[in-house]
Amino acid sequence: MKQFINTLAITLVFLTSISTYASREFKVEVNQNQVLSIKINNINKADKLVLSDGSEVLFEDKSLFQPYIKNISLENLPEGYYSLSLEDDYMISTKSISKTKNGISISETSVAFKPHFKQIDADARKLRVGFTNPTMQPTQFKLYDKNGNLIITLKNNDAVFNKTLDFSEVPSGDYSVAINNNGRNYYRNITIE
Repeated sequence: MKQFINTLAITLVFLTSISTYASREFKVEVNQNQVLSIKINNINKADKLVLSDGSEVLFEDKSLFQPYIKNISLENLPEGYYSLSLEDDYMISTKSISKTKNGISISETSVAFKPHFKQIDADARKLRVGFTNPTMQPTQFKLYDKNGNLIITLKNNDAVFNKTLDFSEVPSGDYSVAINNNGRNYYRNITIE
């Protein structure tokens, strides 16, 4: 019964995220002189916008306001591939941008859902990890101690990943959780008392 309730809770978060995504307007167009014209409606306080080239952040804005309108010039950037991501606490919406000698093209938005972490019980010695994976991509979950030693590895490609980790038999201290899904990495540091 607990597993069913946990799965239901994760599913509700997923459906809420889908609903939020569906009502959000995240439009990007290319204007003259290789300028991206960005318009975002239905912003929430956790939103941030990031332009990157895959290895470094070229632009980041964490102070989005309603409605958000921004122009970013790509004129001085070299030809190549870039990503423009709108991120909140639950998901990341990304548009891929290609700059060639023939101009700039923008692909449709892809969506990735973030994992959720919650320490539970009176002593915070249990950690619940929930992750919605609608595309059922391989997901790898790793837990490390404070010295970087790998404690556990879990692999999963289910649509919903929901695990409760019990730390009652391990020493108090700092631990790190790493989740990799479809090329994206998510990290969380936890302290077990």
